[in-house]
Parts: sequence; structure tokens; C-alpha cells
Amino acid sequence: ATRTKDSAKARLAERAGAVYVNTMEQPLQSLGKFDLIMEETGSAQVAMQATSMLNTNGIMCFLGIYSSTTAPEDIGEFYKDVVLGNKTFFGSVNANINYFRMGLKDFAEIEKLFNGILRDTISARISPEEFQKAYEQNKDSIKTVISFSAAKAA
Repeated sequence: ATRTKDSAKARLAERAGAVYVNTMEQPLQSLGKFDLIMEETGSAQVAMQATSMLNTNGIMCFLGIYSSTTAPEDIGEFYKDVVLGNKTFFGSVNANINYFRMGLKDFAEIEKLFNGILRDTISARISPEEFQKAYEQNKDSIKTVISFSAAKAA
């Protein structure tokens, strides 16, 4: 981030429990690895550098629009780090309710065309209290979903 620590963006981040860092004042590399990175610069070079700062089991969300047409020199090393580091990457874009409805329609069409294939990828639904079951080996397991709506009331 490049805004001052007294900016609205910085105050909001700190209110959420995050540490706001102005990269003009403190280089990110001096802070070590991060568990969560929200990358929104739109610079493919900056985004690629940020991926190396993601901790094992970390999550990175891409929010920028990247225009670079060149791949990093060692993309194989990057992929190896993603897999062995169990890292999750995803992108998001602003969308309105119509896009959500289109997504639901697409899911319904896939379900119909492939006879419930999306539903069948979820082999078990468990509560957060049962999270250990998600790690049990089972030859018939595809995806176990932890359902917070199934959580026991405290």
C-alpha cells in the first residue's frame, strides 16, 4: 500500500485486525511471509513478486487487471512452490446480481447436462467440530465441505 497510516484505507485495515504497511516507508520484504495477500496493483511484475512472499498454506487474491504477455522465466519453480506450499490463488472482479444469477443458471445447466456432477463432487458435509474427518483417507471421498450452518450452537 502507498497511503499514509492515517488514511481511511489504513484505518479500515487496522480495524479489521490487519497491519497496514506503507511500502514507501517500509519494504514488504522486511516483513517476512504473509498468510493472506490481496494483490490489486494491476502490475503483473508486482503480482509475481508478491507470490514469493506468500507463506505455506497461504491464500492470495488477485483483484487487478494484468496486461503483461510474458511469463516469468522459471514458471515451473513457481508451480512447484504453489503445490508443495499448499498455496491457494484466486481472482475476483466486481459483479452485480445479474452475474450471480448467470452463474447459478450455468451451474444448473451443468448439473442437468452431466446428471448431478457438481453435487456429486461433494462427498461429505461436516460441521466445524468434525473438521478432523476432512483429513481421513477414504477411496470414495472427493471433496469434504465444512458447513458452518451445521455448526452446533454455543
